Amino acid sequence: MRGLEPDVYQSLHTIRDYCIKNAREIERWPSFYRRRYDEFLSYLSFFPESKLNSVLELGCGIGYQSAFLAKVADRVIATDLEEEDIQDHAPGIKLAEQLHEKLKISNIELKACSAEDLPFPATSFDMVFSSHVFEHIPDQSKALIEIHRVLKPGGIHFL
Repeated sequence: MRGLEPDVYQSLHTIRDYCIKNAREIERWPSFYRRRYDEFLSYLSFFPESKLNSVLELGCGIGYQSAFLAKVADRVIATDLEEEDIQDHAPGIKLAEQLHEKLKISNIELKACSAEDLPFPATSFDMVFSSHVFEHIPDQSKALIEIHRVLKPGGIHFL
């Protein structure tokens, strides 16, 4: 599928199984891990055929899909709000940090920030990825301007 090595799919499956067995305490709702895994597999058909260099994830939540992105990109910067914010559906960045440590994933950098004010240089990322996040951003127009600014020419905004 899409030129990715077969072991990438096995890695995604392994992440899912690990989380189901060992990270239930941060699962957002029953079957969260299974549903987001299935969704991510469906997303892969829209990704470029080769491995991505740099991906920015907006609204990483508990870091589950960041872990998947780390298998299809050389470098992932996963962002979310610093602290839990129930109104914005943000669990706070610390849960993602804990999950990535448990999974022993080293090519993800976590950064607390808002999608409306991204602290990254222009043309930094091959892809900006967000899943079930954009509807929670208060100023979506401002976020789109920021996303466009940080994407490399020809980059992908996957939303």
